[in-house]
Amino acid sequence: MVASGALVQRLAIELMPDAIVIDVDLPDESGWLSAAKILLVQPSQRIILLADSFDANERERARSLGVVGMVRREDGMGDLTALVVNRQVSVAV
Repeated sequence: MVASGALVQRLAIELMPDAIVIDVDLPDESGWLSAAKILLVQPSQRIILLADSFDANERERARSLGVVGMVRREDGMGDLTALVVNRQVSVAV
């Protein structure tokens, strides 16, 4: 787990993980911004955003950014596991 947008961006480039889960509420910048920066450099990276909730505008924003999934904290690890293990590419909320 990383605690900053700057670190998640650096590790995304260095480690090239299969998927990255980014909290939208990072201490140094928005998880949305971190996701956008990563996708500019690695457009095929699979990014999943984590938040308390997502509204219709945020779901559309995620699609347009290239985010492959969205998981609400209250939904827990089940939804997150499904996105990563099953390699789903739809936005799930």
